[in-house]
Amino acid sequence: MKVHIRGRFAIAATLTAMVAAHAQPSPSSVSSTDSKKQLAAQFFDAARLGVMYEELLARCTEEGPQSFATQAYTVDPRSFGSLTPKSSYWPDVEAAHRRYRVTVCSYSTGAEFKAFYIEHFLPDLSEADLRVAIAFYSSPSGQLVAASSEKFSRAFYPVASRQMLAAAQAATAALQKDMKRIYDAYKLDPK
Repeated sequence: MKVHIRGRFAIAATLTAMVAAHAQPSPSSVSSTDSKKQLAAQFFDAARLGVMYEELLARCTEEGPQSFATQAYTVDPRSFGSLTPKSSYWPDVEAAHRRYRVTVCSYSTGAEFKAFYIEHFLPDLSEADLRVAIAFYSSPSGQLVAASSEKFSRAFYPVASRQMLAAAQAATAALQKDMKRIYDAYKLDPK
C-alpha cells in the first residue's frame, strides 16, 4: 500500500511539475512575438522566398537582347543629345547605364527583404497557422509548389520587363507631348 501511495504521489508530483512548467514561462522561454518571428523566418526559408527574391535582384542587372542604354535610347532618343548607338562613345554610354542599373538594383538586400517580410507577415497569422504552413512547405508537395513558383517567376520576369519597357515608351511619348505643350505655352507667356 505504501508503494502504491508513493507511486501516486510521484505521478501527481510529475504531473504538477509538467503543468507548472507549461503554465509558467521560464526565464529562457521566448515571448510570443519572438516565437512568431522565428516561425515566420522558418516559413520564409521553407517557402524559398529568399531564393526567389535574390534571383529577382540578380535578374535586375541582367541585360536582355538590347543593352540598358539601347533600351533607354529607344524610349527617349532626345535625352542622349546627338549621341546614338552608332557613336564611338556608345560603349561608354553602355558602361554608364550598366553602373546606373547596378546602383538602382541595389535598393535592397535579401536580408532586408526577409526582415520586412517577417515584420509584415506576423499580424495576420497565428503561431498555429505558421506551423501548418511550415509543415506544408517542408513537405515534398510544398517544395514542389515552391519550385514551381520559382520557375514561374523566372519565366515571367522577361515578360514583365518587356511589358514595362512598352509601357515606359508609351508613357514617355505622352509625357514628351505634354511637356512640349506646357513648354510652348510657357514660351508664349512666361509666368
